[in-house]
Amino acid sequence: MKYAMDIHKLYEPLEYNINSGGKDIRRLTILYIQTLLHNKNNPLTDIIIDDINIAHNTSLIIDDIHDSSIKRRGQLCAYLLFGKPLTLNAGYLKCLSLLNNIDKKYPKLIADYVKDLYIDSFYKGHIGQGLDIYWATNKYTPTISEYLLMIDNKTGIIFNTIAKLCVSSLKLVDKTTEKKNDLLLLMLYIGRFFQIRDDYINLTCPEYWKLKGFCEDLDHNNVSYVLCLYKQIIKTPLNTKTKLKTYRILYKSNIFTMAYYILNNYKDKIIAIEKRITGEPIISSYLTEFFSKLYITKALSPKRILKYID
Repeated sequence: MKYAMDIHKLYEPLEYNINSGGKDIRRLTILYIQTLLHNKNNPLTDIIIDDINIAHNTSLIIDDIHDSSIKRRGQLCAYLLFGKPLTLNAGYLKCLSLLNNIDKKYPKLIADYVKDLYIDSFYKGHIGQGLDIYWATNKYTPTISEYLLMIDNKTGIIFNTIAKLCVSSLKLVDKTTEKKNDLLLLMLYIGRFFQIRDDYINLTCPEYWKLKGFCEDLDHNNVSYVLCLYKQIIKTPLNTKTKLKTYRILYKSNIFTMAYYILNNYKDKIIAIEKRITGEPIISSYLTEFFSKLYITKALSPKRILKYID
């Protein structure tokens, strides 16, 4: 019993992160895809939700260390409370535990495929994160194409994995689907929208600044889609004064406006693909909630943001 309790304590950084909340996007996405597949009552749905939630949160606690982040969801990052060594260990240990338990949780018919999916997801996620780290470390400004490749691996791979897991679960109810390619394209665009929007609000959203700090991406030389549009990575640590100067440059050069319209273009593509899948003239309640939670607004003028800066 003592051994089991000690093992449980090894996961405390991860449990802290899970308990801090979040937008619940990935759980809703799984239910959404299963609904599109007319497969909502599949017995594997809850297992997929649980495993994806674990995989996602393990990536977050490790990413926060890589990015030297201070806050996650408005609270101190796990590694600042539990230390980097234990937090890293918790993340990787849970990933290995997930893989180790697949044969016990999934039917034999698809267990090997599911395991390969998660291995591929972890592998590509580390490629995406590695590119992000390498660019920031070496002060390299990637092209938009290079940055999209990073997004598709770092952020998009979890959405890609969700779609493939849901499609694989159809085998348990003797169903097949001709929607797989459209579903994968839908998840590709949702993953890109998610990351580009995160980059955008990091630099433009006062509500986000309350959680993470003013233009936090500029603190750590982070690569950002917005800065890729500007074709420059900010190469020195910035204080509030110099970050405000950078904000003015991005605003006056219409970079924020460009990013805003690119996000709306992705939004239109996502809606169009869903309508092609469903054959319905109106969008689903899922997309309505998705775009409500991940709302985007135009950047405020530099004069209007002064009251939001400490």
